[in-house]
Amino acid sequence: MFNKMCKVKQLKSNHIIIKFNGQKPQDNLTTINAISFRINQEIKFLYRKKQHLNHRLYYLHLDGANQHYGMLQHTQNSIDEQINRPKDNLYQKLNNKLHALTNQTST
Repeated sequence: MFNKMCKVKQLKSNHIIIKFNGQKPQDNLTTINAISFRINQEIKFLYRKKQHLNHRLYYLHLDGANQHYGMLQHTQNSIDEQINRPKDNLYQKLNNKLHALTNQTST
């Protein structure tokens, strides 16, 4: 999510450091294109990773449903509650980073 929002808002994240020698417009364009390429590659990698994890999670759900019959829904609700709290904190931190990057580039 963070990388996609950086791409949409055309922000350079602090973890992407690409430098070229020179101050010509072509050098600046090359730097911008390299940063954009790096963000796109990272988004593709994370998408593949997410797809793999979703695939594994799907089969774990099927396995859990076969083993626990009617108790799976109660267990899943408990797990979802435990996962959502840290996930919300993580998204809040990422939104704060985006906000800070936006303020940094606008000033």
